[in-house]
Amino acid sequence: MIELKEVITINTYGRSIEARTNYSVKSVFINPTHIVLIKEFSNRSIRSSLLREGKITESQSLSSVTVSKGNNSSELTVLGSPIEIREKISTGRNLLNG
Repeated sequence: MIELKEVITINTYGRSIEARTNYSVKSVFINPTHIVLIKEFSNRSIRSSLLREGKITESQSLSSVTVSKGNNSSELTVLGSPIEIREKISTGRNLLNG
């Protein structure tokens, strides 16, 4: 298992009809053999919101990671570039394999 930091979207509703969107960063543990795709995350508005909220620094990258769950898959937005995620996967496998 490898630890990644996932970006979670939190919608809150006040008295107005429109939702207010905030973001949180949480640790997730993923089996690296279930990762099927890693790509650069390209949503600039989410990145801008994370910067404005102080959740990430200007130098941090975001990636989209697709995880297989049998017949389904889910996509996670995580901190780190695709290369950094790949290195974590490689390091995690080396540690597990001894």
